[in-house]
Amino acid sequence: MKVRVNPWPGETKKVAVFTGIVCNLACVVCGPGASSKWRSELGMGRYNEDEYTPMPGEITVEVEDYDWLSLEHVTFSGGEPMLNQSTLLILKNLNENCNVHFHSNGTQQPSDEFLEAFARFKSFDITFSIDDIEEQFEYLRWPAKWSEVTENILWCRENCPPNIRFEFNSVVSKLNADKRGSLLILSPSNCGK
Repeated sequence: MKVRVNPWPGETKKVAVFTGIVCNLACVVCGPGASSKWRSELGMGRYNEDEYTPMPGEITVEVEDYDWLSLEHVTFSGGEPMLNQSTLLILKNLNENCNVHFHSNGTQQPSDEFLEAFARFKSFDITFSIDDIEEQFEYLRWPAKWSEVTENILWCRENCPPNIRFEFNSVVSKLNADKRGSLLILSPSNCGK
């Protein structure tokens, strides 16, 4: 199983990992190079690595052959990391002192296996990608449902291990720049631990 690894500039022990394109959303700010849902909607068929142009410094590695134990910081992205098979395997191979940063679209409740893997780490952040709320969220993060994502975020707050910190990331564009204040609903007093 292969993943793409991009070391931070000037760092050897800090990497970003693209776990794969398996994703259940076709977000407006995304495309078929990072979302299987987009590929399906466009009738493009299975993803072929030859279609991808690597970012500067990025390498493709076999999950089983990479030295995950030596890393100090790993940022997971995708697709949706909880839907990509490589994610759990990598999490199980990182040392417990590694700082983990995990991007999610919020549509998935972590399985017991994921919760167990998350609990191993001293520092673990889950960043939910939320660009707006309600109908506008559903447009930007199609076909996600706002009510389901907010339920999942609240579920995570109540059920994830205590070592997890929650964060939110928003892509600001012409489609939501005038509504950024609506995201205050996601303040720590409403959703965070």
